[in-house]
Amino acid sequence: SQCIANTGKKPDNICNLKITGRLNSVDFEFIRNNMTVLQGLNLDDVITCGMVSESHMTNICQELKEFVSDTDVDNVLPDMALKGKLSLKHLLLPKNLKIVGKESLSDLELAYNSTLVIPNSVIALDDNALKNLANCSIEMPDSLIAIGSNAMANQTARYDIKLPATLKYIGEAAFMNSQKATGQFNLPTDIEYIGPRAFDYFGDNLTGEIIIPKALTIVPDYAFSAMDFANALEISLHANIEEIGTGAFCRYGSGWNGTTYRDVAYTINNSIQWPSKLKKIGDYAFEG
Repeated sequence: SQCIANTGKKPDNICNLKITGRLNSVDFEFIRNNMTVLQGLNLDDVITCGMVSESHMTNICQELKEFVSDTDVDNVLPDMALKGKLSLKHLLLPKNLKIVGKESLSDLELAYNSTLVIPNSVIALDDNALKNLANCSIEMPDSLIAIGSNAMANQTARYDIKLPATLKYIGEAAFMNSQKATGQFNLPTDIEYIGPRAFDYFGDNLTGEIIIPKALTIVPDYAFSAMDFANALEISLHANIEEIGTGAFCRYGSGWNGTTYRDVAYTINNSIQWPSKLKKIGDYAFEG
C-alpha cells in the first residue's frame, strides 16, 4: 500500500497493475478492499508469502510437509488472497508459485476470453482454492500432487480434465458440480486418496474410463456419481477393493443443491470383474 501511495495514484483509480517483489496476506487484503476497479493484475514476478495448515491433505502427501508452518512461507498464495474480487477480469499468477491457498481464488468472475494459467510450479490447490470460479478457461499444470476439498467445485470455468501423473490426493467434493470440464478422464495410477463426492455431477461429454488405482481399497460414497460421459463407461475394479460406497457410480448426483437425477448419456459396461476381496456394496452404488 505504501508503494502505491508513493506513486501518487489513488488505489480506487487503478484498473491495471503489475507488481514485483513480495506480497503477503496484508497486501492482498489491501488489494481486495481498496482497489475497487482493478481489472488486470500481473503477479508474474511476485513472491507470495502465506501459511499452510496441517491437514489430512498434508499428512497424506509428504511433499507438502515442508510448507506446513504457523508463519509465512515463500511461494504460497495466502488464504483468501483474491477471494470474491469481482472487478478482476484478467490475472497472471506468480511463475514460481507452489501452493494456491484456501479460498485464495474462489468466487472470481474472470473474463470469458481470458485464461487462468496455473503455473507448472504449483504442486497443491488447497481447500476451496478455485471454488465457484466462473467464465474463464483454466490451463491446469502437470505438476499437481494434491487437490484439496472443494478446490475445483461448482465452477462454470472451462478446462481439459487431464489429471497429471504426479497427482496423489483428491479431496472430498474436489471437482463436484463442475460441468464445463471436457476431455479424456483417466485417474493417475499413483493416487493414494480420493474423497467422497470427488467427481459428483462432473464433466461434459467426457471420454476415457474409470480405473480405480491400486492404492485404493474403498471406492468412496458418490465418488463418481452423475458424471457426464459421452459413451459407454468402462469401470475397472482391482482385486483388492473391499468396499464400494453408497452411490459410488450411480446416475444420481447432488447437483450441489440436493439429490438430482442427471440424464447422462452413458451405460456401465457389463464386463466388470468383481474384486475377490469385496465385502460390501453400498446402496444405489450402480443405480440408473
